[in-house]
Amino acid sequence: MSCALELLPSEILDQIIFFLITEPPSLGRHNRRPDRHIVQSNNKDLKNLVQCSHRLLHVVRPRLFTHACVDLKDERGFKDFILASDLARCVQSLVVISEEAPLDQLKQPWWHRTFSFIDPTRVTVHAPPLFIGNTLDIPIVDANEEAFDIHLQALQLEREGTPNATSFLPLDNCKNLLQARPWTSMSINESSFMKSYSSDDYFLLQAPSIFKWWSKQIIPESPSPHISSMIYGLTSFSYTAVLPSYNHVKLMLDSLSAMPGLQFLSVQLASDTDDQVQQIRWPGGTNFNYHISWGEFATSYSLIIYEVVHKQSLVEFQSRDCTLEVIPADLTSGLDVDLKKEDWVLQGPGIWRRRKC
Repeated sequence: MSCALELLPSEILDQIIFFLITEPPSLGRHNRRPDRHIVQSNNKDLKNLVQCSHRLLHVVRPRLFTHACVDLKDERGFKDFILASDLARCVQSLVVISEEAPLDQLKQPWWHRTFSFIDPTRVTVHAPPLFIGNTLDIPIVDANEEAFDIHLQALQLEREGTPNATSFLPLDNCKNLLQARPWTSMSINESSFMKSYSSDDYFLLQAPSIFKWWSKQIIPESPSPHISSMIYGLTSFSYTAVLPSYNHVKLMLDSLSAMPGLQFLSVQLASDTDDQVQQIRWPGGTNFNYHISWGEFATSYSLIIYEVVHKQSLVEFQSRDCTLEVIPADLTSGLDVDLKKEDWVLQGPGIWRRRKC
């Protein structure tokens, strides 16, 4: 049977292979707490198929590397393999993993080197906050890093179009990844803020975040030219964090003023995989900070709904928290009522669209 399969024309083999393709695991895990296992998958159908014969290897490999991953510790090996195997045109999305903050700010940025031989339409970065900040040319305040225990965060950028392995936009004067391509979608996962609630002064702590700097640069009536050039063209924005304070959520919402064409907004402020969400306790055994954290959650959503209602460019809003079982029912039950009052229509679980005038 193996021989009969290999005798089929490449076009038919390609159609058969198409039905074995699954969504890359990095998409399904982007809203979970960031870790280096983002690309691991139990589905190895394509990997098993390429081991059957040289013929199938030739046909399957381009599909197998549509979604690629590189750990920057082996950046050179990744580039050599992609070029030697003539796969540059095949890479449509790239996951970049780094567990270390950049050591030398004067060296050429990693994305300069990467975009010199591939041109993916989606880039996902899992790295420490300082690395994320460096990638976006944003200073990260990490004075209270230990209070949050945030080791990795995730940044995802997408654009329209197809990969181009031969004609690239110039990057000589480009200092951040946001300016490197005409991105239209941005997703940020800032990980868990839960540890901060063990401090009486949790509301004074500064999380390692790009939004701390952005909020100072953006004035609603006149956004900073530097910020505008980075996020002006975004039409979709997604934010994920586990129980951030409402003060921090306000910083995130401030950045939306520099996205005049924003049409889709998605948020998630809790986790469906982290048991600690239901087990936050003060050292003395009381559940005082449990209630405090959900109070911050409720206040955050009041700010979010206000932004959604008054952001006239928005077409669709999604609250992924509405589908999570760990959320106390009373904290999300009022969303539909509040949005319906402002001509928003529920389209599905946690998804609303603005009613057309």
